[in-house]
Amino acid sequence: MKPFLVSLLLVAGLTCASMADDRLVLGAANIHQPSEHLTTAGQPSANDLERLKAAGYTTVINLQGLGENALDEAALATTLGIRYIALPIADANDLTVENAFRLDAALKLADGPTFMHCASGNRVGALMALRAYHVLNMSPADAMAVGKAAGMTKLTPVVSDLIDSAAKAHP
Repeated sequence: MKPFLVSLLLVAGLTCASMADDRLVLGAANIHQPSEHLTTAGQPSANDLERLKAAGYTTVINLQGLGENALDEAALATTLGIRYIALPIADANDLTVENAFRLDAALKLADGPTFMHCASGNRVGALMALRAYHVLNMSPADAMAVGKAAGMTKLTPVVSDLIDSAAKAHP
């Protein structure tokens, strides 16, 4: 196989992200680092969790809905000595002000580098945008930028409508 094609396949198949180690390679999709101590992404594998532990991550926040993840992530994280926090966000109906505050509380529990995920990273970004607006009192535009920086994709119109409605209700 030609070196260029091999390189292209490697770049397409592996995504790098890290706070603690620039050489950390994860198979999770949609990896972002919205802040110094937070990496967001889609579903990690068991190997990804082991790599996160080795790179110094101390907390995993899982936003997947109940029964969405076949991996017993809570047990594996606990075995690895990583704090595991589940905040089930099954779909757009769970994108609420209350859950934005719950996310804020979960992030405050983290005592080091944190990895937060859902299946694709989309709900992570969406809830981060709502947290930015409702908890951190950012402007709608800044809150949306936070969400996109954390992985929000398909939920962008839904979150924009939620923030716009809240802004109109409390100008």
